[in-house]
Amino acid sequence: MIHRLKLDYTKDIQTRKLWIDEIDDFQDEIERRLTKTLLNKINIEAEYE
Repeated sequence: MIHRLKLDYTKDIQTRKLWIDEIDDFQDEIERRLTKTLLNKINIEAEYE
């Protein structure tokens, strides 16, 4: 969540790329940990927008 806020307020391209990569990694980890039942109950793509 903090990385998303930082992205909204920084202009530095290299820093933004690092934060975007970390956000992607966090999202991948969440998806790996969620059970199939939970995945079926939420629209995970909409949550990431």
